[in-house]
Formats: sequence, C-alpha cells, structure tokens
Amino acid sequence: DLVDQEGTRWTAPAWPIETGEPIEAAGSGTLDLAADGGAGPAAIPGTDDLLAGVVAGILPGPAERALDVPIEVGDVDGVVVGAPELTLAYSGTVDDGPEPTRVFAQLVDDATGVVLGTQITPIEVVLDGEAHEATVDLEVVAHRVRPGQTLTLQLV
Repeated sequence: DLVDQEGTRWTAPAWPIETGEPIEAAGSGTLDLAADGGAGPAAIPGTDDLLAGVVAGILPGPAERALDVPIEVGDVDGVVVGAPELTLAYSGTVDDGPEPTRVFAQLVDDATGVVLGTQITPIEVVLDGEAHEATVDLEVVAHRVRPGQTLTLQLV
C-alpha cells in the first residue's frame, strides 16, 4: 500500500509485489567536485501550506552542477517502487588537503523538477587515481511514470 507523488494510492494483494522489466540507463562523463553547487534547495511553487515553506530549504532539488545521465522510461506505465541500484565505475584525484570522500546521487523527474523520494544518496569514493567500482542502492522511491517520460540520474 503506497501513495505516489500525485496522491494516487496503489495497492497489491501480496508482498513482495510483482516486478516488471527494469528501467536501465548508462552514461559517462566528468564531475568536478566542489564545495558549492550541490543539489537543492527544492523550488516549491507558491502555496498556503505552512509546512512546504518550512521544509523547502532542506529538500534536495535538481543540481546546477552535476554529471547527468538521462533515463527514458520507454513504454512503462505504472509506479516505480523500491531502491534503484547504481553501479559507478570511477577514478579521480584531488589536490593536497582534506579530500572529499563522497559523491551524491539523486533521480530527478524532468517534467516536474522533483527529486524522487526527496532524498539524495551519499556514495563513498576513494580518490587515489586508481580505477574503482561501487554498487549502491539509492534511497527508496515510489514514483508514478508514464510512457515517454524521462528522468535524470544526477551525480553531485
């Protein structure tokens, strides 16, 4: 029993629910790590909802500086439920001094600019110039998707 981002209630007769074909994507690029320019805060349209104004500053929003991987949902018409899995192959170095030990991953609905699940996932990285691979579960989502819709995986 869950409620999606549109307020629609979805139910199933048993758990675990029947799964469909996975939605997959691949991409590559370069991410310059910087202390500023991360995700958020979320842009919340004008509302009389007092809580929306209070939480807007702490909710992630689309990142201005990120490595973006486009995701096409194809003909899927339903709800994406669970923790998406990300496999990240990377290498990197940093200047002398305190080094970053994490990057962050989030999924963004391209039509609405909403971060799925309003969560961003930290991913431990080792920046020693060597090649590394990490497989992590992102934060759990419950998000309605329709044919032709696009999402974006952002690494921040």
